[in-house]
Amino acid sequence: IVEREPDEFALTIAVGGTTVGYTMAEILALSSTTGEGGYKNRHGTLTGPNNYTGVAIYSLLRWVSNLPESYEISVLTSDGIVPLINQSVVEGTLIGYNSTTGISVGQVNCTMILAYDINGEGLGEDGPLRFAFLNVDEYFTTSTLWIKSVVKITVNAL
Repeated sequence: IVEREPDEFALTIAVGGTTVGYTMAEILALSSTTGEGGYKNRHGTLTGPNNYTGVAIYSLLRWVSNLPESYEISVLTSDGIVPLINQSVVEGTLIGYNSTTGISVGQVNCTMILAYDINGEGLGEDGPLRFAFLNVDEYFTTSTLWIKSVVKITVNAL
């Protein structure tokens, strides 16, 4: 086992009593998912679609440890923000919006990823890691879930 300082990790994931740190090189070596996604902000502005590549969050959490039957995740960003995201969103069910009109289409299925690439390039000031939601039907999701600069994910049993 190689001992590393915590600040060498690009991402730390805590599930139950297990905490695992990942460097960017380790994240880039994981099985990746690529697809289109976009979002609608509270003012109705649509951003996207863009092509994102990253690691599916649900799979990543399950690789760390068994997930509780009922849970939510708390997310620490590099600027100290700690939003909560419920289980249904992590597992891919959330409200979608028409990518042209911005009108709600009700619940849609998405793949929530920890993105490290947008349109073939790094994320720049939004990264190096952020959440993105990929949808094969070209629906957008709400911008509040597209959390930037993710550094830690903690699974909280409910």
